[in-house]
Amino acid sequence: MPKQKIPDIHQLITCVQDNLTDISTLENYLNQNPLKINRTTKEKLTPIAMACSLGNTNIVTLLLKYNPNLKLKGNSHCTPLHIAVIKYKTAENNTQKQNYWKIIKQLIEKDPTTLKCKEGFGKTARNFALKQNPQTPELAKIFDKYHTPKSHGTTVRFFKLGIKCVTSAVDYILPTP
Repeated sequence: MPKQKIPDIHQLITCVQDNLTDISTLENYLNQNPLKINRTTKEKLTPIAMACSLGNTNIVTLLLKYNPNLKLKGNSHCTPLHIAVIKYKTAENNTQKQNYWKIIKQLIEKDPTTLKCKEGFGKTARNFALKQNPQTPELAKIFDKYHTPKSHGTTVRFFKLGIKCVTSAVDYILPTP
């Protein structure tokens, strides 16, 4: 009897997106193969980045339960948050915009430190939201909500990167509701 080929996680995501299989199939796969959550394609696209690109909120919600690394970048040098912001800005209708909005919010809530991640040209997802046309002030609100410096006792840490290069990083906290 020939050995049955096990589908790849990226193939399963495509099948769920195309309604060829139920999302529970993807969930069962992840339960049996939790380490595949950060598996990349030859383009270095992670499952969460793929789901963000597709704009499928159900798949993103499921994948986030398995704690994917939201800072991994593909060949485009973008994190899943960068991808979701770009897709939000280029969405063709309000339904797509709402889906990407929900994804952006989920990603930031899952790991607010992704707000500091920069793509290949040194831009954060917030830079994409504010500096490129069309400007999206509604995105600025969500980024500002989660990217608030501590109001008291701000801690600045210095990291030495070579002999003469020093950069600073400010600690950020989530605002209390």
